[in-house]
Amino acid sequence: MKTSNDPRHHARRLAISIIYSAEISNPSNNIIASDEIIETSKEGLGITVFDQNLLLSIINGINEHKEELKAIILKHSIDWALDKIYKIDLSILLSSIWEIKFGNTPMKVVIDEAVELAKEFGETESPKFINGILAGVVKDI
Repeated sequence: MKTSNDPRHHARRLAISIIYSAEISNPSNNIIASDEIIETSKEGLGITVFDQNLLLSIINGINEHKEELKAIILKHSIDWALDKIYKIDLSILLSSIWEIKFGNTPMKVVIDEAVELAKEFGETESPKFINGILAGVVKDI
C-alpha cells in the first residue's frame, strides 16, 4: 500500500516527471536522468526520499524498450495516435508498462500506482484512460 512516505511511490513520481520532461522536449531521444535533473525534479515535487534503484531501472528500461513500449500503447489505445495522448498519460503508461513487462512488482500494484499517478498529475479522464490501457496490456500477458 502506498503512503506519502513510500520511497517506491516517490521513485515512480520522479520517473514520471523526468519522462514527461523528455517527452515534451525531444520524444525521439533517450531519457536522461542526470543528478541535476533528478535534484530539480525532487525539489519540484517535494521529495526527500526515493528508491533510486527503481527510478533508474524505470528510466533505463524505457530507454532500452521505448519503441516496443510505444507499440504496446498504440495497440491498446484504439483510435488514439501517440501524438494525441496527453504527454503525462504517455509518461505514466511508458513507466507502468515497463514495470508490468520487465519489472518485478505485482501487476495489481503497478496498475494501482498508475491510476494514483494519473489522479495526481493527469486530466480528469486520465485515470480511466490509463486503467483501460493497462487492463488491455495485462490481458495480453
